[in-house]
Amino acid sequence: MTVSDNNNILGFYASFHEDEQNENVVKSHLWDKGGLKDQTANLKWKNYGNDIEIILFEFYVNPIPYLKQNLKEIGNYRRKEKSIGIPIILEDQHFFKLTHQDQLIVIKGIIKNKLELLKVKVKRNKLDCKIDQLIEDVKFQLNYDENKFIRIAEIEKGSDLKPNSVNKPNRINILNRILKWKSN
Repeated sequence: MTVSDNNNILGFYASFHEDEQNENVVKSHLWDKGGLKDQTANLKWKNYGNDIEIILFEFYVNPIPYLKQNLKEIGNYRRKEKSIGIPIILEDQHFFKLTHQDQLIVIKGIIKNKLELLKVKVKRNKLDCKIDQLIEDVKFQLNYDENKFIRIAEIEKGSDLKPNSVNKPNRINILNRILKWKSN
């Protein structure tokens, strides 16, 4: 299921394997009134450059092992389509055991961290995209709170996160912990 507006820079796709209850939870987070689609509706690609018209967040809910093993952290840039796909895996053993509010916090954190990874690809491919501005706008539109995201990461994976030199938790460590949910 894909829902996208021709002018929105962010799109959302979801693929479901079995459990209808989990399917309804994810659909509500993405497409219900006040969901991520609504929250990011005013982020138009024309405001961020000419090389990326759509960043498609591909949610895979309880994917089969073969698919899970073969997904990249970030898809390849498609020059003709001016698009890039970013897979996100959500699985029972972690995500669906969280409260509804904590699930939203995790999704927002993963989106923000995936955009940080996208920044590297944008710079490497020398794309005309104001990725730093996009990240800030996404954080604002989603009312993203890094401290809440870190708290959930600590609860889920233990509180052994090491602070970096500016006395903040190491973002790479947190990102790796959250993204490795798919491999546990």
